[in-house]
Formats: sequence, C-alpha cells, structure tokens
Amino acid sequence: MVSTDHTNNVDASSKKDKDIVKLTSVLDYTRSMGGIDLMDQQLESPLVISKAYKWYKKLFFRFMLQCLLGTHRLYKLGRGREGFLKFLHETWPMLT
Repeated sequence: MVSTDHTNNVDASSKKDKDIVKLTSVLDYTRSMGGIDLMDQQLESPLVISKAYKWYKKLFFRFMLQCLLGTHRLYKLGRGREGFLKFLHETWPMLT
C-alpha cells in the first residue's frame, strides 16, 4: 500500500479471538472510512437502477438519494422513528 502520510509501521488490530498485525495506513483508513461505508450500505438497498439508464440519470438518482439520506438523518434528530426505506416510501412516493 502506498501512502505519503504514513510510515512503514505496523500495529496490532484485535479481533474477537486473535490479534492481527496490520499496517498503520490500513488501520487509519479503516478508522476514518466508517461513515462513508455506512452511507454506501444504506444507499444500496433503494438504489436499484436499471442498466438501461444513462450515466447521468444514475448520477442524478445517486445524488438525490444522498440528499434524502441527509434529510432522513435530520428527521431522526427531530425524534423521528421510521427507517430510511419507510421514510422514502412515505415522504417521496414518486421515487418508489
């Protein structure tokens, strides 16, 4: 792995049953990319876009869903209880 920010050091990463040695760059990446990976996981379930769509339509739907996910997080801060898919179906029925 190539990195200009890290040195070639290793640290221990503990699993449930054993300790694993990994590069510090890999550990730092794993630590900092958690939120983005979570967002990608949440957007994959409603993002069933046909291969027939052009690239710009896919990009539009991806940006729209990212905005709606941010709106859902604000909704949850205001004591909302619905999950993301139910929020999409009730708030934006034109997308379903």
